[in-house]
This record gives sequence, C-alpha cells and structure tokens, in this order.
Amino acid sequence: MDFSVMTMFFIALDRLLSVTFTLFYERLKTFCYIGFICLVSFTYAISFRVFSYVTFIDAPVLCMIADGTSGSALTSWMICSIAINLGVIGIYVALNFKLSGHAASQQSVTQVTRSLQTLILVYIFGWLFTFVGTTFGMRTIQDPLLFSALMIVLGIQANLNLAAPFFVYFFRSSLYKMEIKKLFERKTVFVASSLSKRSTSFVSTQ
Repeated sequence: MDFSVMTMFFIALDRLLSVTFTLFYERLKTFCYIGFICLVSFTYAISFRVFSYVTFIDAPVLCMIADGTSGSALTSWMICSIAINLGVIGIYVALNFKLSGHAASQQSVTQVTRSLQTLILVYIFGWLFTFVGTTFGMRTIQDPLLFSALMIVLGIQANLNLAAPFFVYFFRSSLYKMEIKKLFERKTVFVASSLSKRSTSFVSTQ
C-alpha cells in the first residue's frame, strides 16, 4: 500500500516532468530512472514497516492495515500519506493548467486534460478521502466496532481508486484508448504468430 501510494506520486511527477522539461525527460535513461523510483518507493515502504515494528505493542487488534501500527508510528504514517496524496493532487492540478495553456484547440490535448480532471476527482474521493476519514475517525470515534465499520467503507474507496485510472484514461481520452488498444493488439498478434509458427513446425516434422 505504501509502495503504491509513493509510485502514484512519482507517476504524477513523471507526467509533469515530461511536459515541463521535455528535452531533459527524453535524455533520461529508462533503467536508471525507473530503478530510482522503485528504490525510493521501496525505501519509503520499508522504513514505515521497520518503524512500526520498533514501536509495536503487544495488544489485540482487528486485522486491518492501520491497526498494524500504533502511537507515533501511526501518526507519522497518516501525516505522510496525506501529504503525499495532497502532492499528487497538486501536481495533477498544475499539469491540468499546463496542458490547458499549451494548445486548448487540439482535440487530443483537450481529451487528456479532461481525463486528468476526472482523475483528480477520483483521487480526491479515493486515497485522500480514505486517509483524511481515517484520521478523523481516529480522533473522534471511541468505539472500536464503529471505527472498524468506518474503515471498511473507506477501504472500498481506496480499492476503487486503484483500478480507476485505467477506466478514466480508457473512456475519457481517445488518445490513451488508442494506445491501450494497440498494446493489446500487439500481444494478440504476437500470440497468433507464435501459434502459427508452432503449427507450421509441427506439420513440417510430420
């Protein structure tokens, strides 16, 4: 979960970087660039797991993600998660204004802008809504069962947010839709050609 939250931040930053610093972005080495992102995301996730283990208390809890940590570790985790989600939304808003100012007349740019606007709303009611709601529940709700019920509802929002970007890009932007279709068509052609080669080689051996 922490890894995916951090990677979502880098994905948003990657899109802003590709638009703002195009030449610098094209010169980046893919292996080193992706490796750096994965390393930072992995380090962030592991750091909180270690911090949670150090501050762990021997007490019965319900099997939920937020109950795996307590005290200062839980507070730090929630603050960092909210800050990262606010950063993602801020980057997407900046990217939206950037694209709108470049070429609003181009249909492809307009469609990408609309998909970004939809993704911002999805992200607000997904990760950000989940973490803010959890923090609010921790401070105001004393009943463990009521808090668990709140976490279940908020968890649904978070899970929907994981799959939402694919549907947003596919249905709100024909540019992304075309590229996604090309990707699946290439896989289909590759599988078909592989099966054809196998059948040809089988016939030749008979």
